[in-house]
Amino acid sequence: MTDTQLIKSKYKSGIKWSTLNNTLIIIIQTIVGIILARLIDPSQFGLLGMILVFINFAHVIRDIGLNHALIQKANVSKTEYSTVFWTNLFLGIVFTVTFYFGASFIANIYENQKLIALTKLLSFSFLFASMSSIFRTIYFIKLDFRTLTIIDVLSIVLSSIAAIILAILGFGAWALVWQILIGNIITFIIFIVITDWYPSLIINISTIKQLFPFGSIITLNTIFDSVKLNIDNFIIGKLSGEYNLGIYNRAFGLMRLPITNLTNSIRKVMFPTLSKLKSEIKEIQNVYIRSTRIVAFFALPLMLGMWAVSQPFILGIYGENWEKTIPILRVFSILGAIQSLNSFTGTIFNSLGYPHIPLYLKIINIPLTIIGLIYGFMYYNIMGIVYVLFFLNTSFVFINIFLANRLIKLRNIDFFKHFTTPTICSIIMASIVELLRHITPLNRMQNIIQLAILVITGILIYTILVFASKSEILSDIFNHMFPSLKKCKLIKKYFKWI
Repeated sequence: MTDTQLIKSKYKSGIKWSTLNNTLIIIIQTIVGIILARLIDPSQFGLLGMILVFINFAHVIRDIGLNHALIQKANVSKTEYSTVFWTNLFLGIVFTVTFYFGASFIANIYENQKLIALTKLLSFSFLFASMSSIFRTIYFIKLDFRTLTIIDVLSIVLSSIAAIILAILGFGAWALVWQILIGNIITFIIFIVITDWYPSLIINISTIKQLFPFGSIITLNTIFDSVKLNIDNFIIGKLSGEYNLGIYNRAFGLMRLPITNLTNSIRKVMFPTLSKLKSEIKEIQNVYIRSTRIVAFFALPLMLGMWAVSQPFILGIYGENWEKTIPILRVFSILGAIQSLNSFTGTIFNSLGYPHIPLYLKIINIPLTIIGLIYGFMYYNIMGIVYVLFFLNTSFVFINIFLANRLIKLRNIDFFKHFTTPTICSIIMASIVELLRHITPLNRMQNIIQLAILVITGILIYTILVFASKSEILSDIFNHMFPSLKKCKLIKKYFKWI
């Protein structure tokens, strides 16, 4: 087996395990999110959202991109692993101390003293996350996503159980903070126990100098991403308070949860794989198109379906406390469908050694976003922010796609034609479901019953349309994700073309 064939074999295995990982995480997070939303008031979620604006941004700076730089290297030495571990640990301690003693600063910005104690506790997440990151990188480089799947699922299950217990006991926002911290602690403990590598007392300054140029550009990209993703939370939290921030974050989270986990399952495998294939443009084109096509196959019907069932979904699942989430979720659902096509442009830029391209785009994007968000909030409150984000993000999705396609010498028309079938099938499905929702007999049912009928109808319509189209996307799905199903007699008899 050649090196290229071996890499492709590991890629397929990685896709399978990473997809399983993220599918389980989506299911667990969705169930736990619903339970916690029933137990905890939106304002308590808003308190956590205020803190995470700063915590998430600091986590990005703490990383400084050294782990990404290791993944991008052809060969990594034990000295490099140890150097990155101790560097990460040092930065983790620095940020833990900074946020612990600077908690009052965040509270004063929002004029909310409830944030002080919560921020102090959450500051310890820097310490455990920094120690875990190099272990995760080791498994990334080995393309061992089976182990990562077990660790991630076990961590999220145990931390979620703890959060639910605390929420039942009335701890509110504290339950949400402990969920994050316990997850970080459990992940670190498991890594230490099962990994056959331990850091040596070595710090090689030349290694940091070698890794930092590439890693710093990755970090700058992620910093700008973090600013872009959190500036809306900051504006809403500062100007409108924790309740509206909780409502907004619920809608935004529902949009990002499936898309992020669908793309992460492939991106985690795709980055180290493309880094090894960067001299083979045709293989890169193939991996890029197939990966994006798989995400679109699931994301387009999921997001457009969410647009159609948002009202019975929110009222039936989360309850009337979250009713104001509905109009926000409808807009974000369409945005999520569009963004699914942009899932891997960043991976293309980074793996081929051009991380400066998205960096330049973000330098342009962020000032426009800040100005647009302030203007939108001043005149239209939260919905103004939603519409501004929709317009700007949609514009930059297509700019990213055009630039990535040019980099790998792929014509735009050849890229977009691969998404014709799932797009048309999803639009037809969502339109029918939306129409059914307004039919009087169905409209008078309880929200949860109405939701169940609409979801089942949508799944059946989309499945029938896709199979009737005989799209080659189905071949990708079965070959890469469910190869064993191809042996099924029913599939062999009626769907020989797969």
